[in-house]
Amino acid sequence: MNLHEILGRDGIDLRLSVQSDAQAIQSLVHRLVETGRLDPRHETDAILALLKREATSGTHVGNSLAIPHAKVPYVKDFALTLGVVHHGLQFGGGTDPVTVVVLLLSPDWDPDGHVRLMSEIARLAMDPSFSQRITSARTVDEVLEALGADDGPAEPATP
Repeated sequence: MNLHEILGRDGIDLRLSVQSDAQAIQSLVHRLVETGRLDPRHETDAILALLKREATSGTHVGNSLAIPHAKVPYVKDFALTLGVVHHGLQFGGGTDPVTVVVLLLSPDWDPDGHVRLMSEIARLAMDPSFSQRITSARTVDEVLEALGADDGPAEPATP
């Protein structure tokens, strides 16, 4: 299970224009719908599950990174998306502004896979330069490179 394979090129938004953690979650869940990773019938359910998780325990992990995540019954495969908020925003109970949001929806039948993916993301988050490399990225390829991927020729990010 590779992060870059689950994320995919179209799962990256290098210019996420939001003003709150709730808006970030809504926007990234909508991206999952737009890219076919989430059935549109479950968009609201996914947003509510993530907001509920956020209210229970904030997903701001430090180093300018937040990882909103939930295990849900309506995804067949892991659904991952990443957004960059250049101006930074307060996320959950964190003290430093979040500039990188990695959102994960996991099938509820695979808790081990959920833990493995969260561990991989957390490993990256431990590197203080990770968020800086992501926010400095000008292309999807540079983001994938920061995740340890080499997915072919450079292609500009989708706004």
